[in-house]
Amino acid sequence: MSHFVRASLTALLGASLGCSSAAPSTADGEETDAATPAQAVTPGATSSVTADGGEAASPSSADAGTGTGVADGGAPLVNPKYLSALGARCDGSDDSAAVAAAVTGARNAAYTLVVDCPATLDIGLNIDRSIFIDNGTTVVFQGTGKFTINNLFEPAFVIADTSDVTLTNWNVEWNNSMPVSLNTDGYSLGGTYHSTPGENGSGFFSDEILTGWLEKNRNVTFPDGPTHGKWALWVGSVNVGAIFFIVGDTKNVQISGLDLHSANPAQPSAYIPFGFMFGLQYRSNQAVTTATPAPTATNASQFYAAPTGLTFDHVALDGIIMGFQGNTIDSTFSNITVEHVSDLQDADGGTIGGVGQNFPPPHLFYLNYEYGGDPALFNSGIKIENVDEVGPRLGGVRPGGGGYADSLKLGCVSCSVNGYTTNRKDGFMDVLDSDGLTVTNVTASYDSSFVDQYEDWPGWRWPGGGSPVVFKNVSFSNVTLTDLAATTVAGPLGNNTAAGNENLTMTNVNIVVQSWTQGKITPTWTGLSAGSEVTFTLKKQGTTQVLKP
Repeated sequence: MSHFVRASLTALLGASLGCSSAAPSTADGEETDAATPAQAVTPGATSSVTADGGEAASPSSADAGTGTGVADGGAPLVNPKYLSALGARCDGSDDSAAVAAAVTGARNAAYTLVVDCPATLDIGLNIDRSIFIDNGTTVVFQGTGKFTINNLFEPAFVIADTSDVTLTNWNVEWNNSMPVSLNTDGYSLGGTYHSTPGENGSGFFSDEILTGWLEKNRNVTFPDGPTHGKWALWVGSVNVGAIFFIVGDTKNVQISGLDLHSANPAQPSAYIPFGFMFGLQYRSNQAVTTATPAPTATNASQFYAAPTGLTFDHVALDGIIMGFQGNTIDSTFSNITVEHVSDLQDADGGTIGGVGQNFPPPHLFYLNYEYGGDPALFNSGIKIENVDEVGPRLGGVRPGGGGYADSLKLGCVSCSVNGYTTNRKDGFMDVLDSDGLTVTNVTASYDSSFVDQYEDWPGWRWPGGGSPVVFKNVSFSNVTLTDLAATTVAGPLGNNTAAGNENLTMTNVNIVVQSWTQGKITPTWTGLSAGSEVTFTLKKQGTTQVLKP
């Protein structure tokens, strides 16, 4: 990120002068900001939302609206106030200021915000229009309640160092297209467009907006920012552009009944680039200086936190590239349904993966952590239950084998997956460094003739991630993986010979291929526990092969 002069923004932001130098960190650790120009979203009208997201004018006390005043289960809503009575026009014009004010007014359990009309949040390239959701906020959608959004390289909704948030029955439609260059040549702030050739607004959102909000609302100060560019953590362009950006010491967030979809699920270039981002961020009440350890430090949990106690239940995604990504603790994902998935591409179906394949290979779940860092920040206690990724998977595969985009990519401690169905043509799973991972009741299919056009990817891999790679106490049971290709191109189960393998259990694991012509199909493994078996069925050949300890 180039130098960014803050002087002209001081009156608006109250931020210190300085430069942007946040270290990039992405979903796959490989994202870059390409310099090829891309079509930018036209900046909208000036927003009255404050840049730090925290002090928009409080809404009126009016509570009239079109909602029912009761939750779906019949229980009355606590002190409901309706968006249609709080300044939102809901006529297709920009309602981001009214929504920000209504959401801010609902913090600390002041009232239950009921979204009862279709509001448009024209965020676009406006880095100061993200909606910050604060402590004790409850937002319920009813009737025609809907948010139409178009955020690009800044989040739509931010939950940072925040507790006790309940979001129920949200209906969110994303209507935009991410440039394959990951470049917009600028961003808007306070209604003014700022030209930044070869860049997008993600770093400026992090350095200015997120930093300012943490300073004002969480007593996180950045005294070395002006001289050393030490601001809020930046996690990469596409990650910052998530619909829901949930970071830091965030606890007890419940999201249920969410419908998140693209406005055009038949066109992969219009798919939601990034659904949910979970990331480390500075804890409240501290001064961040050059002496503050990096997030990779073994004592990092004294200074940083990962979102904890998140609950996602009955979430429907339609038209999405990256689903859930990042680092979280004691979180549950249940009853997740997914339609229409793809990779980043242009309107003609080309430039798959972005220019230079700069978009991280996408997954429905990609939950990883700093393997050599502080164990208190490792992914742990995660439960994934009843997932149905029905697809279809549209668009092509990255040329030259530029990344494996299977459904589930997971590394964690004391975690479980139970009831997982996927038809993603790319493959089933990447297993990352884990201790105490249990995966049960999986039905998965893929197409090796699709995913292996350029490079031989198994449908189920064990790449790990740490150094050394560690797989301990990992168990898979009642798993069926089927390759739908007429003839399997590469072995469906990858090799796993990590030196740290210990107590790996495979029970009732069945892998089915239509035809195999390359002799031995079983991979090379170490660390399998006694009694483990993986059965490979070669349908055309009418034979089976078995992997045993």
